[in-house]
Amino acid sequence: MWGSVVVVALGCAEPTPPKTDLPWRNVDEQTKLLKNSDFRIRALAAFNLGNLGAAAKDAVPKLQQLKEDPEPKVRKAAETALTKIKSAQQPSRP
Repeated sequence: MWGSVVVVALGCAEPTPPKTDLPWRNVDEQTKLLKNSDFRIRALAAFNLGNLGAAAKDAVPKLQQLKEDPEPKVRKAAETALTKIKSAQQPSRP
């Protein structure tokens, strides 16, 4: 039992390869979720899209529609996502 703990603790175990196909990284999947009937799903999808930055530029029209969502949390998430996407698209200043 302790042998396996020591191996992991020392970092000798093989690392798990990172997942590149995580659903929250898929712009199309997250954009589809912006239409979900559950406001929590809509807000989370907007949040995820914002974290994708410039890669989520195609979702901007749908996020702009969410600025009129009846749920305040969704509106806030959409505004934040739009700000993040816009700032990621702008070139950095020296």
